[in-house]
Amino acid sequence: MGIRRCYILEESVRELLEPQGYRVDLMTPGRSRKPLPVNMLASRSPDERRYIRIKKMSGKPFDLSSVERFCKKEIPVYRRILASRVNDRNLHFEIWIFVPSATFHCYEVLRDGVREIPALSLKNQLHAPRAGGAA
Repeated sequence: MGIRRCYILEESVRELLEPQGYRVDLMTPGRSRKPLPVNMLASRSPDERRYIRIKKMSGKPFDLSSVERFCKKEIPVYRRILASRVNDRNLHFEIWIFVPSATFHCYEVLRDGVREIPALSLKNQLHAPRAGGAA
């Protein structure tokens, strides 16, 4: 069994979401030839689902266009799914980008763009690694 590259970051996200009432499940690629590019599924209430992709970036994303370039493989996949589920308002695809300053920058992929969303209480954020390790 291989080691997941984002294990420490996944645990950091889990510890941010669970106190907010989310159930967090890790997504494994399984046997699919084209697995969904997500690391975790956070769900709460009867229908709310947040599919989260965690990525690590060496510098802060300066604007939404740089986020779109950095996540150019994931965003089209999420938009296709959102387009096929027009009436599902509880389905969210998010990209959480970890930067060396030990913070997450969070973005929601929309049908027609990307918007920055506040991370859940960054002041309570875990002590994620500042250097080293692969993510």
